[in-house]
Formats: sequence, C-alpha cells, structure tokens
Amino acid sequence: MIHFACDGTIRGDWASHYAFRLATREASRTLRVIHLDEGHLPRCELDARLIKFERRGRDLGLQVRAEARPLASNVIQTPDGACPGGYVFPGWGTGRTWVLPGHMTTL
Repeated sequence: MIHFACDGTIRGDWASHYAFRLATREASRTLRVIHLDEGHLPRCELDARLIKFERRGRDLGLQVRAEARPLASNVIQTPDGACPGGYVFPGWGTGRTWVLPGHMTTL
C-alpha cells in the first residue's frame, strides 16, 4: 500500500501524480490519500478534493481510500501516526522528496 500525505497545495497536487504511479506498480494497487487538514479549505471543497482522488484512482484501476485528518502538532506526526506500514509519499514542503519503505523524508 502507498500512503500519500498532502496538504491541498499545488505542490501536493503535483506530487499526487507520482503517488498514483507508484500505486499502479504495487501488488495491492492500493493508495491511501491522507489530507493534512489545517482548516484552510471549506469542508465542501475538501470533500470534493477527496472525491477527485478516489475517481482518479478508480480510472487507473486502483483502490483509493481518501481521508482528511486534523493536523497534529507538526506536519510529520499526522501521517506518521496514521500509517502503520507501507510507503509514505509526502506531497508537501520544499526541496526533494524521497520515498523510503516505512518512512518519509523531505530534504
């Protein structure tokens, strides 16, 4: 399973393309989208974004579980606590983002 954590920014939207590609190569063909909710988006807009992720996954033959989680004390703790295993692909921040089994690292 690929876990994709995003924050609703254009950088997250851009990174989502890579998360979907990775998920198509995973045996489970499963992508979990975790939106880190900072409260900036109205709920109806947030719901529409999550539905868009689910539809996109369905078009690619993926099983997509999209959810919003309130932001914890920092951006790393929110998806880290939500993802017991698998690959975490972060879609926020600056610099290069690396995907490691069971870890997330942004440089």
